[in-house]
Amino acid sequence: MQTNFEYIYAAGDCATSKDIVTGKSSWHPLAQVSNKMGRVAGSNAAGSKMVFPGSIGTTLVKIFDYEVGFAGITLEEAVKEGFNADKTVIKAWSRAAYYEGGSEVFIEIVYEKLSGRLLGCQIVGKDNCAWRLNSVAVAIQAKLSVEELFYTDFGYTPPFGPVWDPIVIAASQSMK
Repeated sequence: MQTNFEYIYAAGDCATSKDIVTGKSSWHPLAQVSNKMGRVAGSNAAGSKMVFPGSIGTTLVKIFDYEVGFAGITLEEAVKEGFNADKTVIKAWSRAAYYEGGSEVFIEIVYEKLSGRLLGCQIVGKDNCAWRLNSVAVAIQAKLSVEELFYTDFGYTPPFGPVWDPIVIAASQSMK
């Protein structure tokens, strides 16, 4: 977080950092990103050595009853950045079909065609669907492939999700 001046650090909403997906400088003015940048800047200013790895801009919002989120980059951004990318869009159910209270979940996963590396994800739905994005965000940041996401050992019980979680369905469709 050190600037080109030895004793001046930049952090928070006014600073850019590395986008983990593209490797380029990016601006993600988000509370968690800003707080982590501040911790790194403060630690380094005080003599410790920490490195902020960058971010993928994971964002969640609620619009009336709908939960909307994204992490990483869109297909359009991926193509613009030179990735040979594709996307998979699925509609699935948030809970086991026989368990009341569920709703539809829409997920778009963006991935690199050759390696299967996850590049981005968008999600829309109700019934706590937004929290599913956190699992994909970890996978994007760790540079996992859609196949590795497919084999992730997600917990299952009917009140929280179907046997085939919507994320697993999206990853499975992306492997085709």
